[in-house]
Amino acid sequence: MNKSPGWLIPKYNLGICYAKKRNYKKALAFYEEVLKQDSTYRTFECAKCILLNMAQYAFSTKQYNKGLKYLYRNTDLFPDYWTPYEVLYTYAVEKKDSSVAREFLQRSGRVDSSVVMKLMHLRFMNEYSGQPIPYPDVLELSKELKDNSDSADYYFTLSLYFRQKNSYDEDSIFECLNRAVTLDTANFFYRIELFNSLIDLENYEEAERILLEKFPGPDDIDEWRENLMKVYLYTGQNKEALAVCREMLLSGYYDCTQLQKLKKLFKGMKEFEQLLKECKDSKE
Repeated sequence: MNKSPGWLIPKYNLGICYAKKRNYKKALAFYEEVLKQDSTYRTFECAKCILLNMAQYAFSTKQYNKGLKYLYRNTDLFPDYWTPYEVLYTYAVEKKDSSVAREFLQRSGRVDSSVVMKLMHLRFMNEYSGQPIPYPDVLELSKELKDNSDSADYYFTLSLYFRQKNSYDEDSIFECLNRAVTLDTANFFYRIELFNSLIDLENYEEAERILLEKFPGPDDIDEWRENLMKVYLYTGQNKEALAVCREMLLSGYYDCTQLQKLKKLFKGMKEFEQLLKECKDSKE
C-alpha cells in the first residue's frame, strides 16, 4: 500500500477490517483517505453503502457533525437511496435537532413526492414535534396508493393514529399492523412493530409466534435474534435464550461488553456465567 498510495482498494479493505473489530475511528480514517482521492466513490460498486457506513462510524464515535456531513453527501449523490433519509429522520427525532429536521424535510420532499414520502412526513411531524396524525390526512392519502408496499406503509401509519391518546383503539392497531405484515411480507420492520405491540400487552406467546413465523434476511437477522432472545427470557425459556445469545456472540453482533450488560437478565444461570468467562478469556 505504501508503494502505491493512489491505489484505493487496500485502504478500503483496511477500513472494513477495522470496522469489523469495532475500531470505528481507524475505519473512518481509512475511508476518509479513499474519499480524498475519489470524492464520488466511482471506484466502488456500492458507493452509497460506504457513505452510509462512514456516517454510522462517525456517530458511533460521537462525531455527529461529520456523520451528518456524510449523510447529506449521500442524499446529494444518490437522491433515490432511501436509507440516509431514514437515518436523518431518526437523528432529528432523537436529538430534537431543528436544523436536521429542516434538512430531512427539504431533502426528502425535493426528490420524492410519492405517497410513501407523504406518509413518512406525517409520522415525522408526529414524532418530532408531537403534532397529532390527522385521520382525514391519512385517509386522503389512501387514494394515492399504487401497490402493496404503499398500502402496507399506509396501514402502519394508520396504526399510529389509533395509538394516539385521543383515538386509541387496540383492535384497530392490531388490524392495521397485521394488514401491513400481510401486504409486505418482505419488510421485516412491520413484523417487528407488531411484535413490539404484542410485547407491550405482555402477549408473549403470540409475539414469539410472529417472530418464528418468518425467518428474516441477512440485514435483519441480528435484530430478529435479539428480540427472540428477549421473548424467550420473558417466557422462561432460558436455555433457548442463551443459545440465541451465543449465536449473536459468534456472529460478532455482541461482544463481551454487551454480554456483561445481560447479567441481570440471565441472573443465576451458570451456563451464562460460563459463556461470559469464555468470552473474557478469549480476549486476554
